[in-house]
Amino acid sequence: MYKKTILPYYNGEKDYSKPLSKLVQTKKWDGYIGGDWIKKANVYGMQIRTSSAYDHDGSGSLELTNKFGLKDTGTFLKTIALLPHLKKMGIDAIYLLPISKIV
Repeated sequence: MYKKTILPYYNGEKDYSKPLSKLVQTKKWDGYIGGDWIKKANVYGMQIRTSSAYDHDGSGSLELTNKFGLKDTGTFLKTIALLPHLKKMGIDAIYLLPISKIV
């Protein structure tokens, strides 16, 4: 899935080890304080474990370990694969809800 959604946007000229603020070219305006983007932003509140959960074996239920040995719960890697879809939905920012241990 990542070959279709993430790799086409890879740019070999960018150094991805630097902060995102250094990668994105921003315009400077006189008197601009910053933070105004939030007034028009579409923010998506996401809990990693549930937002990117996927039923890998098609059993109809989300299991901690399915018949293929995969976890159906969401992970950061699965969430990264969702980013292009969220961008197409018009999402500007993601608010990650707190991560807590299942007891």
